[in-house]
Amino acid sequence: MSCWRRFYWRRNAWRVCCGLPKLCKEHNIPFEKVKIVAIEAAPSVIPFFPKQSIEYTTEVLEKMNIELITGIKILECTPKKVVIDPNCDIPTRTLIWSCGVKGNTIVHHWSLPIERGKIAVDSYLRVKNMKNVFSLGDCSLFMKDEKNALAPTAQVALQQAPVCAKNIIASIQVNP
Repeated sequence: MSCWRRFYWRRNAWRVCCGLPKLCKEHNIPFEKVKIVAIEAAPSVIPFFPKQSIEYTTEVLEKMNIELITGIKILECTPKKVVIDPNCDIPTRTLIWSCGVKGNTIVHHWSLPIERGKIAVDSYLRVKNMKNVFSLGDCSLFMKDEKNALAPTAQVALQQAPVCAKNIIASIQVNP
């Protein structure tokens, strides 16, 4: 019986890969028998970041012997395989699914304007067509131009928070 272990996930490869040698040692799994495949539906890893960051990240993953598959969605996962194309099954015994750039669907029940599955906001982080309702983070769609939205990441939410707070204060001061 093979000790082959395959790990599949979309992002957060750093946490898994950096701790993997220690984890393998703790569980008596030969690290050289581990195969790691990162599957990303977007055309590249970290697609919302500058090209230089994408290239650096890709190089680091390759140096860590991580097989990178981009531009393909996972269609199905079973206990024994991951299907990435109707004609491509990848056998697996272990799957780590680390995706999640989708806002919580509970917002769809709040009678707010939804675009691309997220709450549409204007340049002040106000919910579109609403005066004193604000939204930020991965449940919000903030368009940086006609075609592209800000990435639904923690980094963006952390930057939005103080801006949103100032906008809320300004709206209160203007309309007491």
